[in-house]
Amino acid sequence: MTAGLLKRRKEAQAAMGIAYSCDKDKGVSYEVWAGVVTGNNWAEHVRRQVADPAWPAGDRSLTDLRLVSSNSSIGKAEMEEVVALYGAHPAKLAQGRAAVVAGKDFQLSPLFRIFTSRHGFRLIVFNDMLLACKWLGLDSNEAERSIAWLRAKLVAETNQQPQKSP
Repeated sequence: MTAGLLKRRKEAQAAMGIAYSCDKDKGVSYEVWAGVVTGNNWAEHVRRQVADPAWPAGDRSLTDLRLVSSNSSIGKAEMEEVVALYGAHPAKLAQGRAAVVAGKDFQLSPLFRIFTSRHGFRLIVFNDMLLACKWLGLDSNEAERSIAWLRAKLVAETNQQPQKSP
């Protein structure tokens, strides 16, 4: 593999994005963020999500932010946009619980309070997957497998995107 190809692959992986899946049998939605995620990426993701009749899968949601880049550009304005997008679909959020597992560089915790305070949605940010799964009543091994599958799907989708010319 050439150095140029390796560089482009690393750049593509750094700019991955967000993927989600719905497990109706277990009543849980999974979400993975990886690489650099922008406010536009997040808003587009939410538009896809709320339009999806399979989402949410139940009253529990597990989001893995452990591999999101600290270079991601999401601020208060982007959070407000996402709050408005979700807010237009209150029935999809009713009585829900969400666990967000974040890495040590996670800076959005105060912004997530905006979301929870406006919609009554119970969201807790954890730094440990096991604790997040326990709070949601999920088997942590099954959750990790679902997260790993989503992450692999995200990498595969990113690698299939046309590369920008240098």
